[in-house]
Amino acid sequence: MSKRPLVTRSELRRQQKQARSKQQEKTRVTKSEKLQTTQPVRQMKKNSDESKAGHFYRKPYPIKTEKSTSRTQVNQRSREMNTFLMKAIGIVAVLLVLVILAIIYL
Repeated sequence: MSKRPLVTRSELRRQQKQARSKQQEKTRVTKSEKLQTTQPVRQMKKNSDESKAGHFYRKPYPIKTEKSTSRTQVNQRSREMNTFLMKAIGIVAVLLVLVILAIIYL
């Protein structure tokens, strides 16, 4: 076997520089292609009225306001509604029984 290395450091550096330059050239080409393809699209969007119409027909978002109610207030209100509804159901049940009794005995 020879004592010399198969690839020297200078050759490795040269290969890395070439690889970097090729990579940079590829990125330049792809960037220029992207610009060429996106420019007509941008121009169409600027010239078309659809972009304006899209904003016109879009549903407006509701404005968020701070809620001034607390959990205790909500719970108290639900208890009040519950008692009211239970009383109403009781009254309707009593009236229904009275109507049924009136139909049967009269």
